[in-house]
Amino acid sequence: MLQVQSWSTRGGKLPFSFAKVPLAIAVFTAVTFGLAPMLQARRFDLAHSLKQSARSLATAPGTRRLRSALICSEVALAVVLLIGA
Repeated sequence: MLQVQSWSTRGGKLPFSFAKVPLAIAVFTAVTFGLAPMLQARRFDLAHSLKQSARSLATAPGTRRLRSALICSEVALAVVLLIGA
């Protein structure tokens, strides 16, 4: 019959070998998901994007009014939520 030794009989401490695999997985996922957005952002041309959006905002007065209304409603909702909390 197979004898299984409980971790509590070893003084209540888990051996380090149990933590190696989860630690390696955590480090791998942190590095992968941390580097992927950085590498993607390096290829993004921010100046060109800002110039393009500035041109489109200057030509659309209806869009400006809608954006202002959305910002006002967002601020009003934030104030109501802060007061209610």
